[in-house]
Amino acid sequence: MEMKLDELLASISLSVQQAGQIVDRDAADVFLKLAASTIEMTAEKGGSREIPVAALMHHKPLLLDEVSIRMNASLRLENGSVYVETMPSVAEGDSGSETNAAEKQAEIVLTYKSNEPSEGIARITNDLNRNL
Repeated sequence: MEMKLDELLASISLSVQQAGQIVDRDAADVFLKLAASTIEMTAEKGGSREIPVAALMHHKPLLLDEVSIRMNASLRLENGSVYVETMPSVAEGDSGSETNAAEKQAEIVLTYKSNEPSEGIARITNDLNRNL
């Protein structure tokens, strides 16, 4: 299927952004549900202390610094717009790679980098860690 390059890039960017938001939202929901709970920890020298569970949790849901998407594409220019038709990637050494290489005009690589956690989650984490 052929489509405008800018529409393809916008669609992929929106999908990556929405997926990241869903993962972050779900992780924040779990974090906030557990933020109120505590566990009792006993020290080696005796005595015990209640520790907020959230202070012991990892607060970054995915350990992905970046996501890269690679596409083989055939490009066409028409009336000042670039049209692209993506094609499946074929691993080197596979049969058919010569055919794919002949049709491929470009390899498009999109890289998305992750952001720092939200300020709200960072403040909650700092406050809970002060109790330790």
